[in-house]
Amino acid sequence: MPVLRISPSGKILYANKAATGLLKEWNCMASEKLPDQLTSEYPLLLNLWSDEELAIPVSGGTCRCAVIGFPDADYIGIYVHHLTAYTDPTAVDERIMASV
Repeated sequence: MPVLRISPSGKILYANKAATGLLKEWNCMASEKLPDQLTSEYPLLLNLWSDEELAIPVSGGTCRCAVIGFPDADYIGIYVHHLTAYTDPTAVDERIMASV
């Protein structure tokens, strides 16, 4: 089951509980439209024939998801696979230098 179902016009048709963080990140709610900036930067989110992996930057990391269109059902499904956190490379460098 997708985390989000999006109409080709960008309206959020369905969002499960796992989508809460993404919706908060994008400053929108279920039944609203995805932000124009997001859909213009990632047009696959509105493509009924999408069948691709996408990495979308979010606060503190990256959201890796599959974007799969369902033309017969008139929606695009967003399936989140993985959220990765950014690490501060200077913090890693400081830990390495402290151990030397």
